[in-house]
Amino acid sequence: MPGRRLTGWIVIDLDATIITAASKKEFAAVTFKKTFRFHPLVAWCANTGESLAMELRPGDAGANTVADHVRFLVSALEQIPDSSHAEILVRVDGAGATHGLLKHLEALNTARRKVRYAVGWKMTDADGTAIARFSERAWETSLKQNGETQEGCFVAELTGLNIHEGWPQGMRLIVRRVQPSRRQFAKLTASSPSMMSITSPPPSRTPCASGSTTCPPA
Repeated sequence: MPGRRLTGWIVIDLDATIITAASKKEFAAVTFKKTFRFHPLVAWCANTGESLAMELRPGDAGANTVADHVRFLVSALEQIPDSSHAEILVRVDGAGATHGLLKHLEALNTARRKVRYAVGWKMTDADGTAIARFSERAWETSLKQNGETQEGCFVAELTGLNIHEGWPQGMRLIVRRVQPSRRQFAKLTASSPSMMSITSPPPSRTPCASGSTTCPPA
């Protein structure tokens, strides 16, 4: 199916980033990457490219701290006019794949507001075992944002093939397989000769998981 633009949906991207500290400043600390930096949270509106919120955090702040994500999302939503009765898609990388954040996002749904989310997913050994059982027929060529096929990139549905307890009902897991770049070859194994990543797209069929606001149906 061709790609399509999300009409009427407000898309919010949340992310944590690393900013170098050239000297010993307030909040500068050793990060999870073993560098001396800050670790702020940022939120952007993908529809307009506008910054919704930024929060300076110490360099040693956690990437997937639920309390930080929930508090920061509140700040981002406050910048959106009439967000209490809007259709909102929140996108976060793997740091957002926490029980607490997804539970909070589910609770934001009301009779007047619809909230969906798409998050990255840290692949587990159990996920890898399930993927290894895929036949080649399970993989489909992925699509670009304009609906054209993306040669060398494939996707498959992992939902239901591996047990993930405690996650929201209807949660889906989509695996993406791509040919590795030259610098990625060192990370490959005999059982996994391609680069794999997992995304949890929205359980609804309305918004999608990746790209900008133009995307193929989930």
